Order: sequence, then C-alpha cells, then structure tokens
Amino acid sequence: MVLELLGPKVSSVVNRRPNYRLDGRLARRISSQLLLAIDYIRSCGVVHGDIHLGNVLFQLSGLYRIPTFDDARLGKVSRKDGSPSEKGVPEYLVEPVEYKFDKSEILDEIQLVDFGESFFIGHPPKSISTPMSLHPPELVFRHPLTEAVDIWNLGCTTYELVTGRTPFEAWMDDRKLIPQFRKVLGGVPDQWIQDALKAGVLTEEPDVSAANGFLSLEEDIQASYANGYDKETLDLDEEDLTTLGSYLRRMCIVEPTRRANLTELMSHPWVQVDNETQKEQ
Repeated sequence: MVLELLGPKVSSVVNRRPNYRLDGRLARRISSQLLLAIDYIRSCGVVHGDIHLGNVLFQLSGLYRIPTFDDARLGKVSRKDGSPSEKGVPEYLVEPVEYKFDKSEILDEIQLVDFGESFFIGHPPKSISTPMSLHPPELVFRHPLTEAVDIWNLGCTTYELVTGRTPFEAWMDDRKLIPQFRKVLGGVPDQWIQDALKAGVLTEEPDVSAANGFLSLEEDIQASYANGYDKETLDLDEEDLTTLGSYLRRMCIVEPTRRANLTELMSHPWVQVDNETQKEQ
C-alpha cells in the first residue's frame, strides 16, 4: 500500500516542547480533530482501539524540502531454520524513518494512523495492546470490549495534549490503575471489585494508598496545566480548564455504557468553541 507522506508524530513534537505538551489552543484544536476522526471511523463500523499521541501524525502544510531516507536501515528477512521464505514474505524490512521538521512548518492538522489494534464493532477481540497507562477500565477488569474504548482513550489523550502527561500511570501491571481510577474519578463499582476477586483478576482489595499522589480530575487539570509556568504565558484560562474538565468527565467514566456518545461530545463547549475559532480564522 502506498500512502501519503505525513509529518512527525504528535508525541515527537511534544517531546521537544516545555513540559511535554502543545500550546493550549493547538491542543484543543487537535483534540477536536481526533473526535472527528473517531466519528468517521465509527460511521464505517470500526473501533481504532489504540488511540494515543504516538498514533497521531501531523499533516504536512507544504514540502519546503524533500525529506531523504538515505540513512534508512534495512533488515534482511530469513527463516531461523535457513529454509526458503514462503511466497509473499518480503526479502527485507525498512526501519521507519521519521520526518524531521523545523519551526518554519505549520503543524496544526492531524491524521489518526496505525489500525493494528482496530476491530469491527460487532466483532470485538478479547484484548487489545495499547500503552498500559491508557488501558480502559474494561480492559483492566477483563470485561468485554466495545466501541467505548475509543471514548476513554480520547479522553486520556486530550488530557495529555493539554497537561503534558497521562491522567493515570502504570507500567508492569495495569491493576495498579484501579486505585487511581478511584482517586481521580471518584470510584469503581463495588460489584466490579467483587467480580474481579472471584474471577482471580484481583487477588486482594486494591490498595487505595497507592494513589496518594493523585488528585481529583478537575484539581489535577488545574494544577498540572499551571505547573512550572508563569500564568501570564498560558493561553487557556480557568474557564477553559473548567470546560475541559467537564468534557473529560463525559469520557473518563469507569463504566463504558455510561460514557458519552460521539453526538454528545460533538456538541460540548470544549469542541464547539474550538470549531467557532477555526471558522473565524
């Protein structure tokens, strides 16, 4: 398949920014575009299943220079037993080369890529591989997966776009997220905990003290956004952050059936205000 040339990953851009985040207004614009992307693939009956900043690429506003790939690394493909490869197996693989951007390029339009974890709404898998810190509660508790996983991950990704970090953190064991769900979002259904203990998903009650460093969602947004910055340099004010908190509260809900649908999110002030700003420009 031959696809259009895209620019850098959003994750690569934020890694070069102070506090690992975009300017507030640009973050708001990109989160709105992500919502549109999810709405489109949903109309095709598809769930992305792996939304995070590494799978969001900027479109190129214009090729000021043609990127070269002379330094690309090639790897020969061969069978371990030395026998010939089967028909259709490539002779070599090319290591991905990331487009190197500079400050002269306008990066404000994005595309959602990498559908390796995607599934049709009517045929969900038993599990998906996505960054552990972004695991939705239904994946943590081993419940059936639905299209609501994209809503959860959109919420977490929007949070990261604005604040520079994910709302939850886990590396080796996604069950470490459960106390954080309780502290940040206000609770996990007791029945979920009891069912997880009976099924062996949990071996003991989650330790609430493991989330001592976390705040409620709204408090954390306010604190994380202003952290290390002179308030006069911030382009989102407290009202904007309150609107963001309201928006994320509609997505970051432990029970997937209670999360907002795409139509509701499209009409939320966080998205509507941004759409109006784009029209004025």
